[in-house]
Amino acid sequence: MFSIVALQSVLPLEKEKDVDDLFNSDTAAGQVHSLWGSTGHLFVSLNEGLALKAFDTAPVDQKVQKGKRALAVHQTASEIIEVCALKKKNAPVYIAHRNGTLKAWSYSDSGGWVHLGNISLCVKQQAELHTVTIDEGRGRVIWVEGQLRSNQDGCHYSICTRTMTFESTDVKHSVGPALTLLQNCPKCALYCSPLAVNIWPSDPCPKGMYFTWHSDAYLLKNQLDTHILGHGRCLSEDRASAAVDFKTAASKLRHIWARKATQPDLQVVAKACHLSTGVLFLVSSNGHVHTLSGAEESVNALKFPASVNVADSTGWFAYRFVLGALFKDHVIRLMSNTSGDLLQELDLSSVFADADFKLWSIMGMIPRIGFWSSEGIWVLQMDNIENVASGMSSPEAASTLRDFSEDRLAARTALQGAYEAYSGRSNDEGRGKGVAVPQQGFQNPGLMVSVLQGADATHKPQASQALQSLYERREDGAEPETRLNDTIGPLLQQYWALHREKLGVWDASSDEAQKPFTIQEAVLKLLDSSSTLSAHLKRSEMTYLSLNAPVATLACLLDALNIGKLDDNGHIEFHAIPLDQEELDPSLPPVSLAVKAPESESGLPLFEIVCRLMFRECPTQLVEFVNMCQQARDKVLDVSAFSRKKSTVQLCDIALGSLPGPDHSRNQEGAVLATAKLLQVSAMSHGSLNALKLLLKHKLWCEAICLVQEKADNTQTHSELFHVLLMSILQDREIVPEYYERLWACLPQKISSLEFLKLLTTHHQPSNPRIHLCQQVLCRPQDDLQIGMVREQLISLLGREKLTGQ
Repeated sequence: MFSIVALQSVLPLEKEKDVDDLFNSDTAAGQVHSLWGSTGHLFVSLNEGLALKAFDTAPVDQKVQKGKRALAVHQTASEIIEVCALKKKNAPVYIAHRNGTLKAWSYSDSGGWVHLGNISLCVKQQAELHTVTIDEGRGRVIWVEGQLRSNQDGCHYSICTRTMTFESTDVKHSVGPALTLLQNCPKCALYCSPLAVNIWPSDPCPKGMYFTWHSDAYLLKNQLDTHILGHGRCLSEDRASAAVDFKTAASKLRHIWARKATQPDLQVVAKACHLSTGVLFLVSSNGHVHTLSGAEESVNALKFPASVNVADSTGWFAYRFVLGALFKDHVIRLMSNTSGDLLQELDLSSVFADADFKLWSIMGMIPRIGFWSSEGIWVLQMDNIENVASGMSSPEAASTLRDFSEDRLAARTALQGAYEAYSGRSNDEGRGKGVAVPQQGFQNPGLMVSVLQGADATHKPQASQALQSLYERREDGAEPETRLNDTIGPLLQQYWALHREKLGVWDASSDEAQKPFTIQEAVLKLLDSSSTLSAHLKRSEMTYLSLNAPVATLACLLDALNIGKLDDNGHIEFHAIPLDQEELDPSLPPVSLAVKAPESESGLPLFEIVCRLMFRECPTQLVEFVNMCQQARDKVLDVSAFSRKKSTVQLCDIALGSLPGPDHSRNQEGAVLATAKLLQVSAMSHGSLNALKLLLKHKLWCEAICLVQEKADNTQTHSELFHVLLMSILQDREIVPEYYERLWACLPQKISSLEFLKLLTTHHQPSNPRIHLCQQVLCRPQDDLQIGMVREQLISLLGREKLTGQ
C-alpha cells in the first residue's frame, strides 16, 4: 500500500548531486538542520539554522537555463526557524527568522528567485519568534513570540496575528496592524483549519486546555474561545476589546480542568494535523484518539490496537486516510484514521541503519509526507493500488477511495503545466480561445506522480517499471485484478484515459493536443443538465475554470445563461427581463437561475458561482444583478414586499454567503461597497451596523456618513449607527476638519446633552473623576480638534435645552 522511496526517484531536482553532497559533508557548518518542501522546491537549512539552500525541480530532459538565480542564504545572524509556502500558484515563499523578520521570495521558471523584501512581525521589542504559520484561507499570518527577559513560570509568550495579502510587490505594505490574541501564556503550537485556528499550549498548562480563534472578515468576527477537552467551549471573548490573558482564563476554569485532568483518555501525548483537511488528531497515552475540526470535538473517535504502544513513538503524522507514527525500533506504523486498525508496518532498519530519522512535509496542491536523516531524504509513496483496501471494511474502503477525489483539481493543474511546458501553448483567457483541461479526472496521487514525473525510464527507473507493470496487467483481461472491482473500476478507467492523454501531450500527437477544449466548450458541457458527470466532478471543473480563467468563465456563463454581455472594459450589459409581463416564463435561463437558487438543473450552484466571479471582476454591478434576480424571483413566486421580509431565503443572503473577502477582488473598494449594500438589505441581524463597520474598516468615510444619513429616523438603530461613526472619526485626528459639518448632519434630533455625554465616555475618560465630564469637555483647549469639535456641539445642545426648558 505504502512504501518509502528516495526523494530523487519522484522529484526531479535540477542539482541532485548538490543535495547528495550535503549529506556527505563532514564539517559542522555543512550539517543538515531542517527540511521544508513546497510544490517544486526543496529547502534545506544548515549550520544550526544559520544558512539555507533551495533546490528547484525541472521537467525531465530539460536543461537548466543559464543565469537563473538561486536562493541561497550563506550566513545569517538570526536562526531560520520556518519556511512558509502557500498552495496558491506563483505565490511568494516566506522565510521566518528567530528575530521576527519574515523575508519574502518569489520564483519564476525563467529568472529563478527574487528577494521581494522583509516584514517585521514581532509586536514587543527584544522579542523572539518561536512559531509562525500562514493561514492562506483567511489571509493571515499568525505567530508565537516570547520575551528574552522572561519570568520563571514559563508563561512569557504571546500569540499575535496580522492580515496579509500575498502579492509579489510592495511587500512592506502587504501586512496590516498587529493584533494580540493571547498573552502571558506558555509556548503554543498553531494548527490552521478551514473552520478555525487551534492554539494548543504546552506545559505548564492545565491538561486538556486549548483555544480556538474564529476570524471572518465578511462577518467582522474576531473571537477567541477557551476549551477544555471533553467538555467543549467554556469561555468566549471578543478580541476587538483586549487580549485574552492565559492565566485569568485558566483560573476561571479551574473547577473544570481539575476534574478532567484525572481522566486517562484525555492525557494527550501527541498531536498530528492532517495535511489536506486540517483536522487535528489528539493521541492519548492509552491509545485513544480524539479529533478536533475547528471547534468541533469528537472524543474517543477511534482507538489503536494493543500492539501499538504510543509511549514508544517519536513523531506522528496524518496523511491521506492513515494516521502514522515513527517508533523507536525504526518502524513506521500506519493506522486507519477512521477505525484505528493497524493497516501496515514499514521496517526502516535497513534504510536508516542506526541514524535517527525525522519527519518533513511538502506543502502545496498535493501535500506529501517524508522522512530524513543524516543519510538522505525519503518520501512516503502510495503504490499497489489493488491492495489499498485490503485491511479495511467495505464502507471504509469506499470512503477512502472517494477521498482521492480531492486531488482532481491538483492533477488537472499539473497536467496543464505539463501541456504548456512541452507543447509551448499556454492558457489564453480570451473567450472561446483558451485551452481548458481535458474532462477526464484523475484521482490517485501515487499513480499521477508516476505518470507526470516518471515517464523517462533512464531518469526514473522505478516509476517507469511500476507504470509498465500496471499497463501490462490491464491488457491481461477486461476486468482489473483487484478485490474491489466495482468501486475501483471507474478509477482505473480514468487513470488509463489520463495516461493516453499524457502520452499525447509528450508526443504532441493526440487529438486533445491538436484540438484542445476551449473555455466556452467546457462551460457548456458543465451546464448540460443531461450530462452524466457527477455534481462533485462538475464543481471541481468549474472551480478550476474560475480560478485559472475567471474573465473567460464569467463571459461564457453570462452568454450561456442569457444574462448579459461582458465587454472588453469589464462592464456587463445586462439583458432586460420582461418584468412588466403578467406572467414570467420560469424556464427562461435568467429567470430559472433566480427561482431555483441556490441550486440549478445542472447540479451546480450557478447563482453563487456568477456572484463570486462578478465580485472578483466587476463588483460594482453585483448589487444590480442580485436585485434583478430578486425581482424575477418575486414575480414568478408571487411574493409581496411584506411576505418577502418574512421569507427565510433571500438572494442577497445567498450571495453574501458565497462571497470571499474584499481582498480577493480586483476592485477592492467596489467589493467593499457591494458587500455593505448587500448587508443592509439582508435578513441578517444588525446588517446596517455590520455594513457601517465594514466601510469604516476600509476608511470609506463619505460612504459611511451617507449610510447613517439614510438611516436617520431618530430610532435606537440611528443612535447606534451615529455612535459608531462618531467614535471612528474622533479616533482619526486628520479627518476631523474635513467631515465636521457632514457628521453633525447625522446627529439624531431627539438626543439630549446627557445622552450625548454618555456617547463621549466611551472615547474620552475623565482625567479627574471628581470633575464632571461636561466641564472637562468645555475646558479643553481650542487646538484640540477632536474634543474641541465636540464642545461646540455640546454647547449647542445645552442652549437648545435651556430654551425649551428641559
